[in-house]
Amino acid sequence: MDNISVVGKIVVIPSVTGITPVSGPMAGGTTVNITGTGFTGATAVMFGSTAATNFTVNSDTSITATSPAGTGTVDVTVTGPGGTSATVPGDRFTYQYVPGWLGQYFYGEDLTNLRLTRVDPQINFDWGYNGYLSPLGAGNPFSVRWTGYVVPEVSGDYIFATYSDDGVRLWVDNGLVIDNWTYHGPAYNYSNPVHLEAGQAYSVK
Repeated sequence: MDNISVVGKIVVIPSVTGITPVSGPMAGGTTVNITGTGFTGATAVMFGSTAATNFTVNSDTSITATSPAGTGTVDVTVTGPGGTSATVPGDRFTYQYVPGWLGQYFYGEDLTNLRLTRVDPQINFDWGYNGYLSPLGAGNPFSVRWTGYVVPEVSGDYIFATYSDDGVRLWVDNGLVIDNWTYHGPAYNYSNPVHLEAGQAYSVK
């Protein structure tokens, strides 16, 4: 009787047992510590259907991730070579309305070389000539993406406005309402009326 040998590889499916903290602002930017098993080789961390802004696999039982912008309560899941973790009560993250905007600061003008992430209380900056006072330093070309939410107190049609020196784009509820991605001096731009319902959170970036 011939001997038969089978050579294979055991593939582990990640399992999330807990996260801390369990809540953060809708603008995102919260550092979340994820505990569980099977994290080695993780390829994605999701907050609901949205990928974490970034994540680091610390060990087979620990991941540190940054929450993206979002609303409501979502499951935090980890995907690895063996599949995606099952949802459990301990993986739930709740977004809370906190005034502020998640600012992602990029070196260069094409929003590709991320250098700094922070939460800005408001978007109202004067960084001086050539960006001398910008967070990335004097003379460095830069671009910024802010994301957050607005929650109107009254239902109605709203007009959004921007005041910028050089390129600006504005999305409301995933719709592009202002598009002036050009070199220009200080200028106002206005959207067409956008209907919003009271008490509902609308994404803005």
